[in-house]
Amino acid sequence: MHTAMQELLRAVTAVKRAVGRIPKTGRNEFHRYDYATESDVLGVLRPAMVEAGLHLLPSVEQVWVEPIHDTKAGAKQYRARVRLKVILAHDSGVIWPEPFFWEGMGVDGEDKMVAKAITSAQKYGLLKFYMVETG
Repeated sequence: MHTAMQELLRAVTAVKRAVGRIPKTGRNEFHRYDYATESDVLGVLRPAMVEAGLHLLPSVEQVWVEPIHDTKAGAKQYRARVRLKVILAHDSGVIWPEPFFWEGMGVDGEDKMVAKAITSAQKYGLLKFYMVETG
């Protein structure tokens, strides 16, 4: 394996070593469950990634929007699904040879559905990429 690629993999491993479980500080009262917020995830992972010299560079590759239902008050609800293309890079200039693709969904009746979908894709993509537990 090329030495530069080994450096990139060592950096990914360093992040995995530095990050333990991320606590669930968010609460969905309607459905009665706790969750790790995007802020929780970024607050733990970002400093470890910076220390390791790693960069995940996302871009929105595709967006799908569809009407799903009306609320009881008659407001329209829409579901957005996004597909992010994510490039893994290291401070040394090494770039992982293939992009990663992360998907997320968001539901909203106004203008936030795409932003919610992007947040979901990034949050769960990061959790799964680094194999981080929440709880």
